[in-house]
Amino acid sequence: MPNLSLTDIGGGKSNGLMFRMAGSTSALLVDCGRTASEQDFRSGVLPFPDPGILGVISEANIYARIKPYLGRTGITAIRHYISHCHLDHSGSDRVLRYLARELGYETWSSLFTAEVMGTRDYYDVDELFEVHYYEGEVPSEFGEFRITPHQVCHSTACAFILEIETPMGVIISMMDFTFQRYDDKQVVYTERLLGGLGQKKPLAVIVESIYADRPGETLTPQETVVTEAYHGILAEAEARGRRVIATFFGSNVNRTSELLCLAHDMGQKRTRLLGAPRQYYEDAKAAGGLGLGALERKLNIDASLEEADFLIASGCQAEPGSVLDRAVNADRILSSSRGSYLALGEEDTVVMSAIPIPIPGQEDRVLNLVEKILEQGAEVVVPTEWRELYRHRVLQYPRLRFDRVHVSGHESWYGLKRTLEELVKPKYVIPYHGEQWQRERVAQKVVQELPGIGVLMLNEGATITL
Repeated sequence: MPNLSLTDIGGGKSNGLMFRMAGSTSALLVDCGRTASEQDFRSGVLPFPDPGILGVISEANIYARIKPYLGRTGITAIRHYISHCHLDHSGSDRVLRYLARELGYETWSSLFTAEVMGTRDYYDVDELFEVHYYEGEVPSEFGEFRITPHQVCHSTACAFILEIETPMGVIISMMDFTFQRYDDKQVVYTERLLGGLGQKKPLAVIVESIYADRPGETLTPQETVVTEAYHGILAEAEARGRRVIATFFGSNVNRTSELLCLAHDMGQKRTRLLGAPRQYYEDAKAAGGLGLGALERKLNIDASLEEADFLIASGCQAEPGSVLDRAVNADRILSSSRGSYLALGEEDTVVMSAIPIPIPGQEDRVLNLVEKILEQGAEVVVPTEWRELYRHRVLQYPRLRFDRVHVSGHESWYGLKRTLEELVKPKYVIPYHGEQWQRERVAQKVVQELPGIGVLMLNEGATITL
């Protein structure tokens, strides 16, 4: 009789995840995010978001945490798949390297994800372990499994969901996606993709749980609303002689390229990329370009800090050591080796194009950063969602205004429900990628609103057998 089980390894939380799918003789590991418990953050054991978070836990300790789940009697081969480059899916680079180097596991990802992993830890991925790259939607055979990656829309380039054919039926790992980013054609593509998967009558779909409570009766808006908002911000800044500093997740290279093109078209050619946005931009170019053609060669991203009128910088999550963190905490800079820092003043407009990620304490960290920016005399533009999310603080800030400067790379419950009910139509839903209460919330919604679809709970550290 076929044997198939799913085991949670990374906690499946909003800040990190990893799970194993095991058959009779082979197993798959999916993702390898930075993992920590909610209690770790509340106690201050792991201050997030800290680029050195894995330095707090030695490589040996990380391996000790996952070792009990890796092997099982009869399993002779294991392969590792990475869905995309975000830290909560690929951030445990030390674990990846150990699995590949010491245990001989194959790692599969997109070329862009591999480039990002290398840049993040300043190494050449191929020098440490061999990475097999996804080639379009070409399936690969491994033991009892047949794995097909499908590219989807998300807030980073080259995000994939995984269609996994098993002896028990098709299982789809579909955690981070949205129907559209830039145009209606992407909606059509996503609908066709998900509808095609539904025709295979999948046994189960593994879905994210973080944004299940996000309100709305439409799909996540297109990124074009952000570009339109920036057009107004840049035009106003030019008229007033102001400098604009934009910050968002550096992995959102599509937004970076769109805004660089917008600034170029508006005549603001003195631009500068700082920190993570520059790293990701260079990685995207190394992985095959950004689809900008000849315009890419015309874009100047190296204007000096004094001359640049439009900058894109790191710091949207108040990351320690990011450009904006250094800008408001210049006294913490220990040496010039960390690079020159950005000085903010009354002629600057800082645009926070992101929502604080939903982990304990993150709201306060980001809002404290905004307060420090305002204290230095700059104006700040934040997403319209902040008005309701953080009204207890932001409504009292001077020189702060709201605009449509952010759209999510995730679908709300509306989009997820449509996916499950109309397109994929699985036999079971497995809520994952979120705190326990978030997973339970998804399960509750499925039971209440999607009759005929069952729920399988993959709790922290647990195994379910199909």
